[in-house]
Amino acid sequence: MLRVLVRENADVDTEVFAADDVGALRPLFVVSTMELDDDDEEDEGEEDEGEGEEGEEPDEEELRALLDRLDDDAPGPLREAVLYGVPYDGAEVVLLAADEDADEPPFVECSTGPVRPVSEGAVRRALAKEKRAVVAHPVPKPGAVRRWRAGWPDRLTATAVVLWAGQNVWGETGVWRWSFGAALALCGAWLLTYWVGWRITADSTGLWFNGVRRTRHVAWDHIRIVRCKGGELRIDSRRATFAEWKAFSLRWRWLERRLGFVHPHERLAAEITAMWKDPAFRPAGEIDARERDRRLWPVTLALLLAWTAPCTGCPERGR
Repeated sequence: MLRVLVRENADVDTEVFAADDVGALRPLFVVSTMELDDDDEEDEGEEDEGEGEEGEEPDEEELRALLDRLDDDAPGPLREAVLYGVPYDGAEVVLLAADEDADEPPFVECSTGPVRPVSEGAVRRALAKEKRAVVAHPVPKPGAVRRWRAGWPDRLTATAVVLWAGQNVWGETGVWRWSFGAALALCGAWLLTYWVGWRITADSTGLWFNGVRRTRHVAWDHIRIVRCKGGELRIDSRRATFAEWKAFSLRWRWLERRLGFVHPHERLAAEITAMWKDPAFRPAGEIDARERDRRLWPVTLALLLAWTAPCTGCPERGR
């Protein structure tokens, strides 16, 4: 019997730490576990009759929180536990673990797979990742209004897409060139507008996202997820009326690690997450109506003209 700390990782396996490792920096081993349920069918039937619809709501909220955590690739909270068994490689163990809800009693978990010790290399990589996360998660300073906009990674990505599309269009001839070019011009100008012109504004009411035709808004309490994974920046709301907002840019993680560079999308997601989780970091002011109604259709029109000008100005001769 040994006192330890446990938590669920992003793969929903159980990570076990030493009792004094409150920072969860050096996992001892990882194991797949399953909660044991000692209630018989009669007890379950009585609980279902007594709770009714009220008993279903906490389960739904717990499931939503789990899905949000999986989407964000974030581990669960650290909990106290008692370990039964010798945790050697391939062993089976039993855990008496505290519940995530402090008001709930502890429960028993048994391993459903072998114990997998964590190597020294994996520990070093986890520590390096933790250090990068500290750099990438600055504490935002409270102010009137906070703004983020497309930067050089977004413009670089848009340029790469334009060069690729232009090479394909100008390689065609005749009707195919004009029809393919027209389709790319319409779709490309719309999409590239967001790549080079997106902007997010945070005020006391929530986040404002500019658009081609309108500006969208999500309140702080309605935010469901803020995540930067790979080259994708994603923000979504709990309200079905809010369509998920995304931005994408090219990334070279090995170069970022070598240079100690923090991608702008990572920093943006970290600052918005801090404001979302802690109201003390949120801006105190509100944006005015003029800024709220600022749309991106002029950028779309400019991109459309810039795309069609080379094609219309250089017609094929002799055909």
